[in-house]
Amino acid sequence: TGKVFDAHKYLGVHRSNGGYLFRVYAPHAGRVTLVGEFNDWQDWEMYPSLNEHFREVHVPQAREGQRYLYRIWHRDGSYTEHCDPYGFSMDLRPAFCSVIRDLSGYLPYMRSLSIVPVGITKFRSGLEPMEPFSREDAKKVLDTVHKWQKVCYDKYGIHFVHASDEFYLLAEEAFPPDDVYDGFMQLENGVGMIPLLSAEFTEALDEAEPGEEKVKVPFFRPKQARRIPDKRKISIATGRLAAPLMRKLSLMFMLKYPDTEVQVFEISNRYFGETITVSGLLTGTDLRSQLTGQELGEKLLLPVNMMRRDEEVFLDDMTRSELEEALGVPVHIVGTSGRDLLDELMSHGNTQKK
Repeated sequence: TGKVFDAHKYLGVHRSNGGYLFRVYAPHAGRVTLVGEFNDWQDWEMYPSLNEHFREVHVPQAREGQRYLYRIWHRDGSYTEHCDPYGFSMDLRPAFCSVIRDLSGYLPYMRSLSIVPVGITKFRSGLEPMEPFSREDAKKVLDTVHKWQKVCYDKYGIHFVHASDEFYLLAEEAFPPDDVYDGFMQLENGVGMIPLLSAEFTEALDEAEPGEEKVKVPFFRPKQARRIPDKRKISIATGRLAAPLMRKLSLMFMLKYPDTEVQVFEISNRYFGETITVSGLLTGTDLRSQLTGQELGEKLLLPVNMMRRDEEVFLDDMTRSELEEALGVPVHIVGTSGRDLLDELMSHGNTQKK
């Protein structure tokens, strides 16, 4: 009738006899079952309470914070899943709110949590279907993360939960300020790598000595012709995700050092599948096949995350030296900081800086 304001006292979930009593209003349902984390998402029958319109079941092993929903079964054997309208919090796709809440309970002993999209490879025949995040999905993820960051910061003075760079790029949203990253504790998970690299490179470039002016051709007689020096050429190869940033940083460098041309190659991940866009999962095979025949200049720069830890070996077991031999150009591995990148761009010759 719209005039009952205390239905929550009877419906929803209530502590009872060492467990929890689940009660729902479902008129005209053939049957109602309860599924959740406490029963491995198996159907548990709910039985009439006041009358056939109200169903309930007692769950001794249920715990606060666990996810659940009701299945309302129709006469034809089909069912519709419903959340509890009297629940205190809800999960929408991608359904990780309760996970953040549970793990935030370990603060201040647990210091950081990263939200990273799963990499969906092409090797999924016969497995559970999975869909990549859309732009709208990424926005929902960021909205949830930002809300929980405020909750955690207000209570503990730390933001705790962080979304990976991929979510910001996919949602086409600006990265948060540096202080939100709590000291960049999740760099290895791709959290804050892009904004930190950009900031470090920009700062190092501003501090660097200016480059030579563009070569001007003075008036000369034909017999006194002077040779105009050739530009240096350097190549960078990276994944689709980081390619726009590399192009931006390369342009900044070339504006200050016009005697150097930097070209950026965006490498598609054909080995694992083109939905994988991070540079850390690129292989030597893809680099070799997509860079063979290209004018790479005096050297090729690759990010260190393409290599196995403490080795000069790609994920497909190709070595750096094997790639060098195949491409006919020195391959230099660049460290993780923006200054590392600037140093490699500024260094002349084929000997890699240590």
